[in-house]
Amino acid sequence: MLRTILCSALGRVSLTPSTLLATAQPQLRSLNGHGWRSNAGGGYLGTGRTRHASEEHQEEPRFLVTGACGQIGQELIPFLRARVGVENVVASDVKTNRQLLEAGPFVYLDVCDRDSLARIAIEHGVTHVIHLATLLSAVGERNPQLALKVNTTGIHNVLDLAAAHSFKVYAPSTIAVFGNSSPKVHTPNDTVMQPGTMYGVTKVHQELLGDYYSHKFGVDYRSLRYPGIISANAPPGGGTTDYAVDIFHQALKTGTYTCFLSEGAVLPMMYMPDCLEATWKLIMAPRAALTRTTYNVAAMSFSPQELAAAIHALLPDFSMTYTPDYRDDIAKTWPQSLDDSLARRDWGWRPRYDLTAMARDMVSQLRRQHAQRLSQLASQHGHSVSHGSSMYSSSHPRASNTSNTSSTGGLHMGVVLGTAAAVVTPGTAATAAVVGGARGASSSTAAAATTTNNNGSSTTSSTQGVAAAAAARGGCCGAGKHWRPAAVVAAEAS
Repeated sequence: MLRTILCSALGRVSLTPSTLLATAQPQLRSLNGHGWRSNAGGGYLGTGRTRHASEEHQEEPRFLVTGACGQIGQELIPFLRARVGVENVVASDVKTNRQLLEAGPFVYLDVCDRDSLARIAIEHGVTHVIHLATLLSAVGERNPQLALKVNTTGIHNVLDLAAAHSFKVYAPSTIAVFGNSSPKVHTPNDTVMQPGTMYGVTKVHQELLGDYYSHKFGVDYRSLRYPGIISANAPPGGGTTDYAVDIFHQALKTGTYTCFLSEGAVLPMMYMPDCLEATWKLIMAPRAALTRTTYNVAAMSFSPQELAAAIHALLPDFSMTYTPDYRDDIAKTWPQSLDDSLARRDWGWRPRYDLTAMARDMVSQLRRQHAQRLSQLASQHGHSVSHGSSMYSSSHPRASNTSNTSSTGGLHMGVVLGTAAAVVTPGTAATAAVVGGARGASSSTAAAATTTNNNGSSTTSSTQGVAAAAAARGGCCGAGKHWRPAAVVAAEAS
């Protein structure tokens, strides 16, 4: 019987693999009224994994996430795995990294390759496709042809397969769908959309196509119009709102930032924890509760000047200058705030973070990350470094004073991390640079460290040897344009 079905399907003219699967699948299902045969797999010609009827009734969610290496994907994947299990979330992208490969299932996937997308989704028994593979606004303006291809072909393939195989689809949209003709303040969910970027054009196309597939083919398609997303854990992905992430890193590393937007460019923003919660809530909301396929979602709005003030309240030495470029012109076409009342009404959306809370948490998270990286670097070179609550108080006789700023008054990582002391092994005064290197310091202002000798006595070293060289080359915060971790500088010098 199976041979007859497959021969019949293969006898058709000009069948692609995915068309062959769609042709044979209904007849293969008919072999067992309760679902697939127990000894048959899913995917192409029954070679992969598939769901049985009992699984379909339980509808255990299994997610395929495209664009997993992007800003949202890097945080959404662990967020989902914590809720549905590691094996139930398959990450995919055209690039990867060691952390992603080691954390759980990963597959190479170009979303423009429809057949690969079909094979992967079916073999993994996917119930939900979260489509994040997109070229963002700034990148899209530099290469509009590629943005058009990736952003439109990808969503078309996802929706087409969802219609054929009953996947649920979540594909975020963006505030870039709005343009100069849209209201700038409290932009409503339904309004004129005439975007001025290729990214915005492709996202309008996505919204309309998703809505069409929902009404025409019954596809469960859902979308949120993300504002600018701020994350402490994932780097920005090439968007116009990227400044709101980079500014925190530069504030801690160098104490200064040059913004590519004008000081009064107000834009809607959202902190990543709120973004993840909003995404999860919409995906899991009962379909009957939803009144549309795409929702505005908002948390806060601010200008670069207002964000700089919030950071300055936490890091008093921070300063910012402005050099607007083409991204400032893009920002001027976007809303300053969004009306997300429909999301609040239909599925209970409520943000947790405002500007002050977000800034405080970002600085705290980045301080912790920097401390961990410095500790790892120090341990790799045989040094012991204390961060946060110090190993010794500043008044302890074996503690050196590493919490001063340089003679120029610049911010340095000793202050940022709250480090009060460094205790190192014999002959490793270079570790002073790990916790005490002042931004812009010269050899005469290099940080001090306490070296523990073999006999238990201690010696304080300030501008001597490797420590002085490391501090002179940038210390923890780095002098000049190219910041490099002081532990690396010290290790190279030794």
